[in-house]
Amino acid sequence: MRLRFLPVLLLAFVLSGCATMPRSEHYIVHEERPVAELKEDAATVVFFRENSFIGAAVSYFVQDDSQKIGLLRKGSYFIYYATPGVHAFWAKTEAKAELSLEVEANKEYYVLGDVDMGLVCGRPDLEPSSKDMFLKVLDDLKFTTLSEKGVAHE
Repeated sequence: MRLRFLPVLLLAFVLSGCATMPRSEHYIVHEERPVAELKEDAATVVFFRENSFIGAAVSYFVQDDSQKIGLLRKGSYFIYYATPGVHAFWAKTEAKAELSLEVEANKEYYVLGDVDMGLVCGRPDLEPSSKDMFLKVLDDLKFTTLSEKGVAHE
């Protein structure tokens, strides 16, 4: 009798791992592709994710400590201007990826987002990258920003 509910419980478990993933109402895809600008009082951090078939259905919010700063989906990028110092960037689906970066004003930093295989849902990955790598894939990327619903999404 108890086994009758097992499929329902299993489905709830599977779906809960991806419950925090952004939906289309959480972001805006822009036609223009702005270039990161250097700022005297902030570090320029460019987050990007290649346009790859692997993990294509998985997108995730990126945070700086407790502040939601953007999201990465397949073939996207966003620009974040960070105060100088150490920043704990992170993203989460069923697992949490973290990247600590010490940044300086008037300098550029690049972070490559990716998706690794997970038990239920793809797992985010954040790692330092380079301007050369970003420029190599830029033609296949779309600039995204968070919508009001994306900023407010818990």
